[in-house]
Amino acid sequence: VDSSPPKTLKTKKYSSPKIQSRPPLPLDADSEDDYGPSNDDLRGTNRFNTDEMGNAGGEALGAVKMPDWMQVKTKDGKGTEKKVEAEDVQWRVHLNNAQANKEEDTNNVDGKGLLPKVSNAVVTAKYTAGTFLPVNLYMQFSRLANLYFLLIAALQVLTPFSPTGKFSTAFPLAVVVMANMARELWEDSGRHRDDAEVNRRLAELIRGGRVEEEMWRDLRVGDIVWIKKGSEVPADVVQLSSSEEEGGSYVDTCNLDGETNLKIKSALSATATCNTHALVSRLSGSLDYEGPNKRLYTFFGKAVINKETVPVDNDCVLLRGSVLRNTKWIYGLVVYAGKQSKIQMNSKRASQKMSNVEQVANRVLAAVLVFQMVMCTCAVVANTIWSAATENAAMWHMPWLSEPADIVGTFFVYLILLNNYVPISLYFSMELAKLGQKILIDNDLEMYHPLSDTPAQARTSNLNEELGQIEYIFSDKTGTLTRNEMEFRKCWIANTSYGFGTTEIGAAAKARQLREAGAAGKVVAKDPAELDADKHVAQLHPDPAIEFDDVRIRKRFEEGHADARAIRDFLRVLSVSHTVVPEGDLTNPAKIKYQAESPDEGALVLAAKCLGFFFLRQNGEDAYHQCLWQKGDI
Repeated sequence: VDSSPPKTLKTKKYSSPKIQSRPPLPLDADSEDDYGPSNDDLRGTNRFNTDEMGNAGGEALGAVKMPDWMQVKTKDGKGTEKKVEAEDVQWRVHLNNAQANKEEDTNNVDGKGLLPKVSNAVVTAKYTAGTFLPVNLYMQFSRLANLYFLLIAALQVLTPFSPTGKFSTAFPLAVVVMANMARELWEDSGRHRDDAEVNRRLAELIRGGRVEEEMWRDLRVGDIVWIKKGSEVPADVVQLSSSEEEGGSYVDTCNLDGETNLKIKSALSATATCNTHALVSRLSGSLDYEGPNKRLYTFFGKAVINKETVPVDNDCVLLRGSVLRNTKWIYGLVVYAGKQSKIQMNSKRASQKMSNVEQVANRVLAAVLVFQMVMCTCAVVANTIWSAATENAAMWHMPWLSEPADIVGTFFVYLILLNNYVPISLYFSMELAKLGQKILIDNDLEMYHPLSDTPAQARTSNLNEELGQIEYIFSDKTGTLTRNEMEFRKCWIANTSYGFGTTEIGAAAKARQLREAGAAGKVVAKDPAELDADKHVAQLHPDPAIEFDDVRIRKRFEEGHADARAIRDFLRVLSVSHTVVPEGDLTNPAKIKYQAESPDEGALVLAAKCLGFFFLRQNGEDAYHQCLWQKGDI
């Protein structure tokens, strides 16, 4: 390789990373000629007809009925009260005007009813101090076993039919119920601690040109937050500007949808140049947009900033819980907070789940109860026949038995006597076993992930026995079931295949072939082309993530082979045609790190760097890279 300094090349990108989408239509334009269709047309044409689609899309499209707390009431011309869906209410938020935002919270919104904006506090716990006792008791006595033992305890304590001690069943039942309460309280206290930790996180707000810190729970719609790289977005915000020249940013939504690729977001065109605290604080205007809804991938609004009207769509919206990546900072205007944020609107309150073991136990219990009823009925019949005997010498010492038998009382007596058919200790033992399993899971070193410093955490012990019991697998792509890691191993340039790498399946097949050949006493001939396999020679900057090992690319490029220009063009396309963002020391290829929207892009750009085309940066539609080969001027 030539020791002279590498050349920096400016190359027009082969494809722009930005996909130009049709701008959203404003909510209340004056006319179609001025700015698209009217408000009524917008509401009719920009929504999915769920009746025609067979309710396709579900909650993500907002087709599901809104909860009662999101429905507001108003009166029509006749004074009849009716409900207005939240998504039909138009919200308005003012920039740098807390008093106007406060008045918006207390006045009718667009004449369609009152829908106050809430705080940013979020509660994911199942219970509160007031609901714990009634809700927990209801859930516990929804179980057939607990209801059965409650009946037996009531018969023993409240009736004269008990042939045993009055508290022989009530006391064990109380212990089981209290133990379950203690377990639920302990688990839910962990959720409350997590909620408190999230709600007490500090966010940086821009007020009067200064930075002020506020807890997440104290954020309100209309606040302007300053979000830095690596920080979570505290609420649903509209991006005003960023540290990038064109106001773009990269967002990691793994916490929301599990996708590891980065999403590109853009700032409002009217505020993209406001890149200081002072400039953002001087912004004036308002943003009209749709009320809270469950649609994660749509947003319709219109902003009037410094007398300039601009459309607002989902490309400008960052959802709560997403993480800012590859961008130093952004300014964001809070539009939805707390339980009115889109991710919270789509979340459902945790329901009481029942494991397969518990379902089997309930079925067995039902069968035992049927058998017990049959036994009690037979005992009552036998007792009636025995008591009706005219002469029975065995009854002389029990004169009260000469009175007519009480069939109902006798049935309850035998029911209490035979209640041990269902052992109450079984359910107590199950609760203790589940609690012990939860503790073991939380402290299992075999389930600890050292790379991310993440231990296993059992948030509930109700379903421990369901671990590993997989019945169905639904997958939208192969990456869901794999590590989603991409490696560059082979390529095809000018009718020539380069690279000798293979997949794990191919390596296993080749190893099996060698074993079978060895067992048969045969020698497998080595491919002559594999003599050119050397990873450290083939790559100028070897990387553990790249297994490309064909030295022919380097030799042909340096020797001026007929395919040298095709190799150059191929590697240059890999180097510049992407949306990857470099991080680290841009002067040292060994210290650079590429952040990509997908593992595919990252693997291709990293392979280009290892093979001599070092991507530096991008500016709009221009991309810059260094060619590190000796024949870099080809």
